[in-house]
Amino acid sequence: MAKCNGCGREIIWIKTPGGKNHPLNAQPEKRWVKMPDSEDNDWKGGYSMEDTYTSHFSDCPNAKEFRKTETASRSFESPTAGFYKKGPMRNG
Repeated sequence: MAKCNGCGREIIWIKTPGGKNHPLNAQPEKRWVKMPDSEDNDWKGGYSMEDTYTSHFSDCPNAKEFRKTETASRSFESPTAGFYKKGPMRNG
């Protein structure tokens, strides 16, 4: 298992949809996740308790050391921003 070079905490790496590497805290956390309806992918499917992974940038005390550029502020913040549902891990 990989360790953060800034704080030493165990992390796992994923590839974002944009192809960038991104660190997640290695320990999953249980959270309620809104599930889409299986037929039409509409958000009528209700909620499910799932293992989720938190972006390590959200709680690493040294995260600023690893940012390459300043990110633009977002006008809309998703209620699940920074959380990733358990799924196949892709190493990169």
